[in-house]
Amino acid sequence: MSGEPKKAKRKLGRQTSKGLKGKTGKGKSTKAIRKRPAAKAAHELKTAASQVKTEEHQLHLSMVKALPDQVEAGAEMKLQLRIVCSEGCELKGRSLAIMAGEAALLDKIELYKYGETANYTSKFSLQAPFAPGKYAWTVVLSPSEQDPLHAECLMPFTLHVKPHVTSIAVWDVASPIEVDSSFKIKAGVHCLAGCSLGGQKVEVYDQDGIKVAVGNLSTSPYSDQVKLYWVDLELKAPAIASNYNWQVRFHEPSLDLPHEGTSCTFGFATVKPADCELAVKVINKETGAPIKQAEVTLHPNLYHGITDDNGVAKIALAGGEYKLTIFASEKAPSGIKYTFKGNLSGRPFTTDGRESMFYVPDANTETMMPFQTAVKVEGDTAISVELVGVIVPLIKDTM
Repeated sequence: MSGEPKKAKRKLGRQTSKGLKGKTGKGKSTKAIRKRPAAKAAHELKTAASQVKTEEHQLHLSMVKALPDQVEAGAEMKLQLRIVCSEGCELKGRSLAIMAGEAALLDKIELYKYGETANYTSKFSLQAPFAPGKYAWTVVLSPSEQDPLHAECLMPFTLHVKPHVTSIAVWDVASPIEVDSSFKIKAGVHCLAGCSLGGQKVEVYDQDGIKVAVGNLSTSPYSDQVKLYWVDLELKAPAIASNYNWQVRFHEPSLDLPHEGTSCTFGFATVKPADCELAVKVINKETGAPIKQAEVTLHPNLYHGITDDNGVAKIALAGGEYKLTIFASEKAPSGIKYTFKGNLSGRPFTTDGRESMFYVPDANTETMMPFQTAVKVEGDTAISVELVGVIVPLIKDTM
């Protein structure tokens, strides 16, 4: 008796196990069945995470207007950035930063506008470095936990910084100049970025590269239109009569911002002291009237003069042989009928007050070459020249 209940209990236990086995049909224990839902859930989460990662949107960063190839040191650059999402997403409120390595040059550049599938920052200023050179910077859109679809986006760019460009001008150079005499010139230097160059040095070098003068630029510009800082330079002409090329140099100045140096060559002729006077009278052959404001030039030493109200130019010079050239022109009066031999149509014209009349020798009315002749000056000499006026039509009238 005492053994039967135990036997019966063991049999019942086998039946229960068998009955459950028959219901599942898979030969698994109840312990295995309870674990299956947890494993499946973990697998589904892993799959979902994988899908989220592969569905991150592609971003493209760019500048609305490309940077110039070079910028001047310390220049204020006006920039605007644009970012486009491959799915056309609006990213207003996200911020960008411009980095130089680990250092932020500018941050919190907010995307404030969305339009035509692109997101834009407002225009902002960024100052170029003071030192010339090549700089590698990066525009960064940092990741956001609130926006897992748009990961970090980088746009590297290179900035080439150069010194400020300067230019130099030389004027009021007399020529010819008597040998061994003093003369003055003016020189001015301009920074293309508009910087003040007052007090900076300029130097003059002769034909042999020897420094012959030094001056300091004015503290105020030469005019209100151009920031040209200038100086009067007093020089001594060479003792030998000849043609010369000298140079004015502006070396790199000591300023907060780097500037390039620059130079300018100017030429002049030196002559022996004047011992003669040449008087040239220019007359309108057709009317007998004097021709005023005619330019009289003598080569090779570039003596020159301008005729007065009587049509006369007086030039003091050293005796010798020269080539005399005369250029003369004026505005033609309105209402004059004329023909122009250079016009193939041969039709007549009438002046309207805008045409020019050029004075040339009678034999040169077709070629329009100015008056030229050789002249020998021995003591005081007077020459009278007759020219005829030729009206040249406006370009539009010859078309």
